[in-house]
Amino acid sequence: MAIAQPQASLPRAIRCYFEPVAANSAEAVAKRVAVDGVVIYVDRRIAGHEAIGEWATNEVIGGSYNIIKVEPSGRKVSLLLTFAPHGKGSFRARYEFEVDEDKIVKADLPYASTIQRRQTEAAD
Repeated sequence: MAIAQPQASLPRAIRCYFEPVAANSAEAVAKRVAVDGVVIYVDRRIAGHEAIGEWATNEVIGGSYNIIKVEPSGRKVSLLLTFAPHGKGSFRARYEFEVDEDKIVKADLPYASTIQRRQTEAAD
C-alpha cells in the first residue's frame, strides 16, 4: 500500500484498516470495525464481523491502495485514493470513515460512478 501522506496523519482505526488489507488478513479488517459498525460498499450495507470478514475476503484482500489526500473532520475522515482490486486496473474514489476511539463505526466505500450517481440524486 502506498501512502502519499505520512501514515501518522491517519487515525489509528483507519490505519489499522489498510494495514491488514496489505497483509491479506480479512479477519483483521473485520476486527477494526466496531461491533455495531457498518461498511457500506458501493450500495451494499454490510454489518457484523463475519459478514465484513467475508466481504473483505471477496472484495478488498489482494488489492492495493494509494492514499492521495486525507481530510479529517472530528470523528470523520475523508480519503481520496485509488484502489486496484486484486492488483488489476484501478479506480479513484473518496472513502468516508467515521471512527470512535480505535474502531471504525462506519465506512462508506463507493466507487467513483456511485459517488457521481449519489451527487446527482441529491441535486434532484
